[in-house]
Amino acid sequence: TMTAQAKLGFVAAWSSATSYVVGNSVAVGTDVYTCILNHSNHIPPNGTYWTLVNNKVAKPTSSFTAVAKP
Repeated sequence: TMTAQAKLGFVAAWSSATSYVVGNSVAVGTDVYTCILNHSNHIPPNGTYWTLVNNKVAKPTSSFTAVAKP
């Protein structure tokens, strides 16, 4: 079954273990690609399955540290 995130097309790092459907988006390095043909294990930038949406995605400039609640 497909997760809610996959259905909505959330951006995640590309994975060879994921089945992608049209509209899913993935990040590879600093590039974001959107799936244009259902498949699994076809890494971007394979133009049969992916289209480049945006390159050079902004990376966070700061980080945070989780603090345990008392």
